[in-house]
This record gives sequence, C-alpha cells and structure tokens, in this order.
Amino acid sequence: GQVIADVSCGPGTIGRRLAKTRMFSQVIMVDYAEAMLTQCARLARAEHLEGVTLVRADVRYLPFADGSLAG
Repeated sequence: GQVIADVSCGPGTIGRRLAKTRMFSQVIMVDYAEAMLTQCARLARAEHLEGVTLVRADVRYLPFADGSLAG
C-alpha cells in the first residue's frame, strides 16, 4: 500500500521497474521535461502498468506532503 516516487524519472526506467514488482500501490514518476513524461507514458502503456502516475514538477518544489512517500 505504499507510494513511491521516481524523481527526475526520464523515460521511467526505474519507476517502470518498480511498478512491475507490484510492491507499491502507486509509483509516481516525476520529471520537468514534458518530452520525458510523454515517452514514459508511452512505455508504461505498452507494458500495461497499473498504479503509475506522471507528474511534471521541478525537483526543487515537489508537490508532495512530508512523509507521504515510502522511505
């Protein structure tokens, strides 16, 4: 039931691998570049991954509450 984030995910190589394990209820993939998030979304769809959320954000200003992600 934990949530984890792959920050500066690029094409989501690590985040997609985490999603495949099904150890987390949600894998949030964060990147600032829209092109990277678009590629990540395409790959996640092709792999039929569930529980994946894409977020466009600057790593200096992440939109998550303290303690809301797995440590």
